[in-house]
Amino acid sequence: MHFKFSPSILNRLGEELIPNPDQGIIELVKNAYDADATKCTVELINTNNTGGSIIISDNGTGMDTDAISEGWLVLGRSKKAAREPTQLGRLPVGDKGLGRLAALRQGSQVNLITRPKNEPGVEYTLTINWDVFAEADVVEDVSFDTQKNLTQKPHGTDIIIHKVKMQLGRAEIKRLARELLLLADPFDNTVAFRPSADSSGICGY
Repeated sequence: MHFKFSPSILNRLGEELIPNPDQGIIELVKNAYDADATKCTVELINTNNTGGSIIISDNGTGMDTDAISEGWLVLGRSKKAAREPTQLGRLPVGDKGLGRLAALRQGSQVNLITRPKNEPGVEYTLTINWDVFAEADVVEDVSFDTQKNLTQKPHGTDIIIHKVKMQLGRAEIKRLARELLLLADPFDNTVAFRPSADSSGICGY
């Protein structure tokens, strides 16, 4: 026997933990920082209404299959707890996966596309369909298939959140911009972290 979790626990750990959409996005940007990215772009597409999309792209170290299964998909446990510096000497700023869950739960479907630095020319993709969890008895009943493809793109990670359930209006975008500015490295060097937001895909912005 062992503990089993109802899919409803994902609601409590997700939406109820971080109620504001901009906070969830910032958690994914922090993941990019922890992956030694120097660039991270947040693209908002039609998020002034429900049903839009959010794309977070970075040029960090990316993830191989072990990093996905033993890190990205694991909630509540993280190597960040040890606060060991990254290869660029950064102290991890992300949490133990709960903030990431909250961000991913903001949409109905999520696409993970990642290109590990230690496997040049390789790209891994994974899709999370939250509607499948709603039909499952326990979380453990839902499994994921990771697809491996060849690519000419450099290492990094793209996370696409589809059919966003909450609106990101002017107030949320301004708050997101301020939070991104706080994460930016104040020093101008080749390994400085430079996050940015693109809201050109929102009508009226």
